[in-house]
Amino acid sequence: MNSRSSARFGYDFAVYDRDGRLSALLEAKRRFKITPAWATEWHTSVVERMDRAPDAFVVLVLPETIYAWRPHAPKDAKPDWTFDSRPWLIPYLVRANIPVETVLGQVFEG
Repeated sequence: MNSRSSARFGYDFAVYDRDGRLSALLEAKRRFKITPAWATEWHTSVVERMDRAPDAFVVLVLPETIYAWRPHAPKDAKPDWTFDSRPWLIPYLVRANIPVETVLGQVFEG
């Protein structure tokens, strides 16, 4: 992915492979009851701000759901994968004594 594209998408986390190549861009949001249609609109908005579709997975992490798109997915693509995020997030929130329904956006900030 070129640097101009990444600069126009204010993602929260970037994941790199062992060779230092960008593998995934992640955005974390504190939103509940998000539908795949809303996630598609979000993806469309993100890719429209980029020079071209990203060369990496784009992942939207929410307290209840994770939506992910394959590299080079068209801007209006529906998510390629949808996961229940609670099995992955809740153990961390429990250890931090944070109920998932009250998690603040700052929890996702590094």
